[in-house]
Amino acid sequence: MFLELSGFPLVLLAIIAFIVILGLIICLHEAGHFFMAKKFDVLCHDYSIGMGPAIYKKKGKETTFCVRAIPIGGFVLKDTHTMHLFLREQEAEDVQFVLEKK
Repeated sequence: MFLELSGFPLVLLAIIAFIVILGLIICLHEAGHFFMAKKFDVLCHDYSIGMGPAIYKKKGKETTFCVRAIPIGGFVLKDTHTMHLFLREQEAEDVQFVLEKK
């Protein structure tokens, strides 16, 4: 039955399968960014799959999870202020480590 498809239906099925598989890969990739940010206590405002206007939103405790209209890419919107504070702490620890070593 599946192998009987040819022409336009087969092309349409291939395009849909490509979009679904690409979406799963993007979802896993962005989940890596999200979980690493959470591990280092960085506030994440948005976790979005796709680009453009949101077609589905769900508000978590501090993060809004979105599926957007155009299924290309995705992003995790992080709080840059929190990230800068973390980086400053890391730099201070690195400098202290170097000073203690001398």
